[in-house]
Amino acid sequence: MSITVSQETPFLCSFNPLSSHIVLRQDHYECAMLFLMRKARLDILNKNNQTPADCMTTSNTECKLIMKLSTTLHQMMSQAETARSERIVTNDITKGKESNPIQAVNMVDDAGEPDGYIYVSKNCVTNPIPLDANISKLQVKTTA
Repeated sequence: MSITVSQETPFLCSFNPLSSHIVLRQDHYECAMLFLMRKARLDILNKNNQTPADCMTTSNTECKLIMKLSTTLHQMMSQAETARSERIVTNDITKGKESNPIQAVNMVDDAGEPDGYIYVSKNCVTNPIPLDANISKLQVKTTA
């Protein structure tokens, strides 16, 4: 399947938890398709207490069709699923410290977001290590 996104809305296809609200409200079918293929969560509420489906207008026929199909398939798959699958426990483990959100997933048990977890955005060095990053001194070794 080939997905083409118009140049006027490339920012919408960068994932954040509320992107699907914007995509569906503005009837951007290609982005909606991309989000749904990547298992976007459709239960997240925006500041107006709306789910992504609540944001659609009555004229969004393409997006309504793909949303209905996607939610039906998700319901059918969840009913038939017996083995444990990967589950997103948080959409951004960095809590906004990175420009791109990093999701945390769990496919082991029913535990949610880790307690007491602190995301560190820079390297932590306890002892200074002399590091020469001069590219002319870097060596490449190949094996035959």
